[in-house]
Amino acid sequence: MRKTRCFNMSFWNCAVRFGCALFCLAAVSTQAEDLHAEAKPQGGDWRAESKPQGGDWPAFRHDRKRSSVTDEKVAPPLDRIWIFRSQSARLAPKFTGNLYADVTPEHNRTTLPVTAAGNSLFFTSQSEGRLVCLDAATGKIRWQFVAGAGIQRAATIAGGRVYTGSDDGYAYCLDAATGAVVWKHKAAPADRWFFSYGRMVSAWPVRTDIVIDPDADSGRLTAYFGAGIFPHDGTFLYAVDAKTGELVWRNDVTCETNFRYSLSPNGHLYVTGNHIYVPMDFKSFRWGIFNAYRRKDGSHNNWGGGDPENPGNNNGADFAPLVGAQKDGIRYFGNSAAPEGPANLPRQGTPGNNESALKAH
Repeated sequence: MRKTRCFNMSFWNCAVRFGCALFCLAAVSTQAEDLHAEAKPQGGDWRAESKPQGGDWPAFRHDRKRSSVTDEKVAPPLDRIWIFRSQSARLAPKFTGNLYADVTPEHNRTTLPVTAAGNSLFFTSQSEGRLVCLDAATGKIRWQFVAGAGIQRAATIAGGRVYTGSDDGYAYCLDAATGAVVWKHKAAPADRWFFSYGRMVSAWPVRTDIVIDPDADSGRLTAYFGAGIFPHDGTFLYAVDAKTGELVWRNDVTCETNFRYSLSPNGHLYVTGNHIYVPMDFKSFRWGIFNAYRRKDGSHNNWGGGDPENPGNNNGADFAPLVGAQKDGIRYFGNSAAPEGPANLPRQGTPGNNESALKAH
């Protein structure tokens, strides 16, 4: 079983990703029980009748700025209270400890990204193409949704709905209580598929997560996501109405027109008050290459100039918004910390340089 170095704090529990198994931990010692995917779905309100016993974790690294911080208090020691093993657990490769080998698609295919809200826990599966809702207290399946291909990123929960994108080229909105499809938006401009690591996927998969946030001007709850892989085939950034799935705007003109800024959206979006920072498949958030877009209309803004929350301070410096945890203007890296800002981030690019040499705060 492979540990993927991901620790998600969710409401009153800690859910930890291991290969294709979810471990639920609590500060109360309880007999553990194996709960397999074949268990019968459990109905009922996704928030249940009891009051939530802690803070939600509704998106990857908690929020649109990926703070990785919750106000929930956890008192160790923590004891395992249940285990959920996915149907494809037997396919999980062995963890080697080699960072550059363990982040390959072959390894990531069997991870289970977790988010949580109320008394429900949600995970997605790339290998199975599933989005599953579990009862957080028991680990039993409440409902599951199967897309037309793999689901790469953690689901986002907002307003009683669950949002996710799939390699089938669609963005989905599901009812959090039942798993029923509220709407789906076809991001792929055509029905063209190809083999990717032995699996059939759309030529325009949705491989970012879906960020849900109110529009600053209208107050409309908006869903942001990207689609596509190859700039020469066309790649896209979308904003749709989070309630209806109706298109607000679509950027389909950046693609391969801007040299280093060619759009190949793959990863988790970083969203500020007026900009969207998009990770690129071939460079992610590295080397000072900002793929920044204005939230109001999707227009491209190379360096995110004019954005007061620009993580690179508008000068194109390297930045790593998905590293560490941020609270009250301080970003924490393991046992080190520094004021938020690109000058204080650990450099990326060569083995060993990710180890922070910052003075402890």
